Amino acid sequence: MRLLQIITSVTLLLFLNSFSIKTDQNEDYSKNKYKVYKNLDKALKKPEKVFSLDLSSQKITELNPEITKLKNLKILRLHDNPLNKIPDLIFQLTRLEGLFMGHCSISEIPKGIANLKRLQVLWLSDNKITSIPTEIGELGELQKLFLLNNNIHWDQYDSIKCLINDNCWVLLSYEFDGKPPHDCK
Repeated sequence: MRLLQIITSVTLLLFLNSFSIKTDQNEDYSKNKYKVYKNLDKALKKPEKVFSLDLSSQKITELNPEITKLKNLKILRLHDNPLNKIPDLIFQLTRLEGLFMGHCSISEIPKGIANLKRLQVLWLSDNKITSIPTEIGELGELQKLFLLNNNIHWDQYDSIKCLINDNCWVLLSYEFDGKPPHDCK
C-alpha cells in the first residue's frame, strides 16, 4: 500500500510539472508569456492587456465587481483566501481557461460554473466540497479537475467521471484505491 502511495505521489508531481494551458492559438499562458498581475487596481489600468491575475493569499473575502472589466482574463488564481463560495462575478469572465481556488473554504460548486465554456483547468483542492453539480458536464474544454482534500468520497468518482468529457483528468485523492473507473457508456 505504501508503494502505491509513493507511485501515485510521483505521478502527481510529474503531472503537475507538465501543467500548461494552451489556447486556440496554441499560446502557452503558464510559462509567463504574459505579465501576471498581482494587484487588481494595477490590472484595471490596462484591462484589455490582462490575461493572468493572481490574487492568492490576499485575505479577500469578497471579490471586487470591477474584475468583470478584465474581459481577456484567462487565468485567475485566488488560492488561500477566506472565500466560502465561488463568487458569481467569476461566471462573467467567459474567457477563463484556468480557475485556481484551493484553500478557500468553498463548500459547493455553483451551477453558474457552466458559463465558463473555455475552462480547461479547475483547481478546487483543499476546500469543503461534498458533491459536484451536473453542470460541470457542460465544460467541454475541461482537461484537469483538481478536488484533492475535499469531502468527496471515492464512491462519487464514477458519477463525476461520467459528467465530464473523456479527456478530462480528475484528481480526488492522493491515494488510489485500485478500483478501475466505471464505464459511462
